[in-house]
Amino acid sequence: MIRNRSSWRLLGSVAGALVLFLVSACGGSRSDDVAGDAEAPIVKPSASEPGYDKELYRAAERGNRTIVEERLRAGADLNAPNPARGWTPLHAAAYNGHKKLVAYMLTSGANPNAQDADGNTPLHLAAGRGHADTTAALMGASDLSLRNHAGKSAREVASPSVLVYFPKG
Repeated sequence: MIRNRSSWRLLGSVAGALVLFLVSACGGSRSDDVAGDAEAPIVKPSASEPGYDKELYRAAERGNRTIVEERLRAGADLNAPNPARGWTPLHAAAYNGHKKLVAYMLTSGANPNAQDADGNTPLHLAAGRGHADTTAALMGASDLSLRNHAGKSAREVASPSVLVYFPKG
């Protein structure tokens, strides 16, 4: 019988890896793209998910720079998209308004112009959610002319509170 929390996390990680392997081997897709425990053991990306690192993605989503740094030291790909929606860790951090983490990720090689399954860049997400400081952090690194699949630029989807960061036009 398993009695301690770390054993359950390890068992969950092993079981999760097996499920992911079986789903990918059968040609399926993942629906649990952000489920799991943030304190799970550090595991290198598996061959069943080339490049995508769930722990890195979850850390970015939660704004946990320490885990992001650990995952990068372990060889995680900062620009690998989440298979469910095409978000990179930078998309997740920008969407949640983690301005300091966004700035760190940009200096660590994150692609500010990566587009998700809907064509949105991290700037589209931050601006659309009204995250002023995060929008400002992304402005200097992002291509402002990029449009999503609906034909909208980040400026066109921006909430009114962040329009001041965009050039007039």
